[in-house]
Amino acid sequence: MTGEAGTVSIIVPTFNRSTMVVELINSILVQTWRPIEIIVVDDGSTDDTAEIVGNWLPVEDRCRIVLLKQDNAGPASARNRGLHHARGEFIQFVDSDDLLLPQAVEALVRALQASGRAYCLAEMSNADAAGNPYANDRDGVPRQIPGRYMDSRWMTHGALYRRSAIVASGAFNEDLRVGEDSEFQWRMMAVNGRAHILAERLGTRRLHSQGHLSIGLSADEKARSVLRAILAFQTWAHREGRSQQIDDRSFPWSLLVSGARLGSKADWASRDLAFEAIDRMGSAGPDVRAIVATLRRLPIRSAYWAVWLTGSVAGRLRSILWDQMAIRTGATAGNSRSGATGSRRIPSVQRATTPEVTGVARPS
Repeated sequence: MTGEAGTVSIIVPTFNRSTMVVELINSILVQTWRPIEIIVVDDGSTDDTAEIVGNWLPVEDRCRIVLLKQDNAGPASARNRGLHHARGEFIQFVDSDDLLLPQAVEALVRALQASGRAYCLAEMSNADAAGNPYANDRDGVPRQIPGRYMDSRWMTHGALYRRSAIVASGAFNEDLRVGEDSEFQWRMMAVNGRAHILAERLGTRRLHSQGHLSIGLSADEKARSVLRAILAFQTWAHREGRSQQIDDRSFPWSLLVSGARLGSKADWASRDLAFEAIDRMGSAGPDVRAIVATLRRLPIRSAYWAVWLTGSVAGRLRSILWDQMAIRTGATAGNSRSGATGSRRIPSVQRATTPEVTGVARPS
């Protein structure tokens, strides 16, 4: 891994989306920036993905395509496999159902170079399967809120990272099949500070029925995925000596809502993991601790359901508020440190040793 100056390595994990990955690659081939390398990681597809992508090898000197194949192991594993082979000074992760506008890569590179920061974020939008953006969609507006990791977000393919930024914060956590991108983003913020935010829409995420892991999850599954991601991040922070640095109020409230949801389904083991994680957080205020103490004394599922419902509504209203604020403040992100590009290998994130969120109900 030499970190070729100016080269953008675009890592594309894919599973059984041969038609969509063709459309994505075509959107990359017309990019105005060169040099680019496209690393397609076929994560155990059973369709003709490998054959179709293989027909493109090679493309041209300043835009090369690499095809890697592995047994199905999930998006985190596929992205890490691509990272291991990436040569570029800059790294971008683009899923096979995404599409980029022709100027996307160049706009991100130039903004990142001018800012001197560790990574750059741009706006993306949700779209239908044909790539037509939804009107008034704000889901892809990036936002970073100091001290509030859970309330910060950006679409995966709307970010361009310096190699040094990923070296510093680590690769994707392969223990997480859902929520791995959020946990990666939290570590990116914790280590590299805030990004440069480019107030420009540069691509779309197509919503469809072909194997989204995170779209269509039940409320129970969402609660468990949030819990797993926070526990993994908490384990990483403790291991790296960053527990105090990243201890903010957004995590206890999110854990409370997830724990309440799981308690309403009598998944007491997972509820206990969430509440124990709150106990370890100095940022958990007396209001959160009082609710947790009350719920522990009242093993009544309806009480947990009421807390979850109230918290979910409040969280949705807060998300809408932050989205509106991002429209006005997104392009004025604060300073973050950047690092010089280098040839160091990007380290894998050590697997978390936190207890498994089982989803097995325990009798009350």
